[in-house]
Amino acid sequence: AGSAGGAVYVAPYAVTANFTDCVFRGNTTYSSNYAYSGGAIRVYSSTANIVGCLFTGNSSIRGGAVTVQAVNTANTWAYIDRCTFAGNSAPSGGGLYISRSGTKGCWATVKNSVFWTNPGGEITLYGASAAYV
Repeated sequence: AGSAGGAVYVAPYAVTANFTDCVFRGNTTYSSNYAYSGGAIRVYSSTANIVGCLFTGNSSIRGGAVTVQAVNTANTWAYIDRCTFAGNSAPSGGGLYISRSGTKGCWATVKNSVFWTNPGGEITLYGASAAYV
């Protein structure tokens, strides 16, 4: 994809997105624009529950597998449980990129998950993001 979220873009004010037992393989965002991040999923000023998923071979400018981001639109929440992030890549946050800029909050909870060989860092926090791992 040439835009945000190579497979899925959870847009601002979206209803909560739920992903259970999914496989995200080989998704890519082709852009040097940081707005187009999240090789497989971009959660932007919305909420996502990601449970039991496999992320492998995804790539992006930020968040090779998943980007969780809040700016000025709305708060952002992500709950990630029992997921595997392996072989995803990005210059920043090869597995997971969590970012907050502007006035809204950004929170991510990561439980019982495996991050393995994700070039660019397994998990990257930027801004006043909060991650509970």
